[in-house]
Amino acid sequence: MTEAKPIRPLYEFPSSDSFDRDDVKVVIKGVHVVPRSRTTWAVKKGGEHAITKIFRSRDAAIEYAKEVSSSTKSTLYVHLKSGKVRQYND
Repeated sequence: MTEAKPIRPLYEFPSSDSFDRDDVKVVIKGVHVVPRSRTTWAVKKGGEHAITKIFRSRDAAIEYAKEVSSSTKSTLYVHLKSGKVRQYND
């Protein structure tokens, strides 16, 4: 993977005409490789709760996520075990 770039969040606004600032949530669109447990990694699409696929190694999850992100023309985000984003590719 290439050097990490800063994250550009997309903002999702409620559908009503009036809303509080607390109603706005940040959604990072793309494909995410996230830790699922101490020994497994998951691939998810940004903004969704459902897991696309589970892997025993981070490297296997990254390879699968690369395929998904290239086929959907989306950004790939790789998270650390702490949950922070380590790097991403456009």
